[in-house]
Amino acid sequence: MLLSKFGNEVLSKGPESVLPQNLTPAWLERIQKMADSFLDTHFDGEKCLWDGFAADPILTACVSEILRYQNRDSVEIQEREMFDKLTMYALAVTIETVRKEATASLPVPTLDDIFDKRRYLEIENSLPQFGSILKFVCLNTGT
Repeated sequence: MLLSKFGNEVLSKGPESVLPQNLTPAWLERIQKMADSFLDTHFDGEKCLWDGFAADPILTACVSEILRYQNRDSVEIQEREMFDKLTMYALAVTIETVRKEATASLPVPTLDDIFDKRRYLEIENSLPQFGSILKFVCLNTGT
């Protein structure tokens, strides 16, 4: 039911609609809860629990929509890479929530750079209060 509603209200508008800054406040709040759950389930300190991961279908739909855009409608992806993309999307949602709540000057992602690990390194370097985002979520610092 919720996935169908998400499809009608968000996915039907195209890939830009799933970027965190383009979500309505209600969808951002819902997806933030999904992102929190994903991150809490799969990361324990610096320990990454990605093997056999599970993600909310709405988070997966968001990542798939962006991947379809980036890969010209092809979404063939290995499990570990999907996990990394889900993690970066969850981080982007969290950063957007912080940006809106604190009216912080944080860069917003584009369809082309949302999965670029350098983007998160730049945020870490410019805002040390975020701590080591990539270390926490087990993403290496390569591109």
